[in-house]
Amino acid sequence: GSVRDLGPAGIGVESDRELPASPARIRVHLPGREPIDSATRLVWQHATEGSPPRYQGGYQLSDLSDDTRELIEGIIKQAPPTA
Repeated sequence: GSVRDLGPAGIGVESDRELPASPARIRVHLPGREPIDSATRLVWQHATEGSPPRYQGGYQLSDLSDDTRELIEGIIKQAPPTA
């Protein structure tokens, strides 16, 4: 799957397969930084219309350190606005 958005409390993903509902670990690679590794819990999921469907979902990041949350917040503040 691919990352749609990232915040200090969660991550949005999209995949061509249904997303796992059971707790899982996720690793996000950021350019020029160490990967972020966290336990997750699926909060929501839906299939897009079309054939074949794509699956979008949101995971809660459950075990990030305060430093990692601050790092994500800093990245968000530096990111250019999206339309």
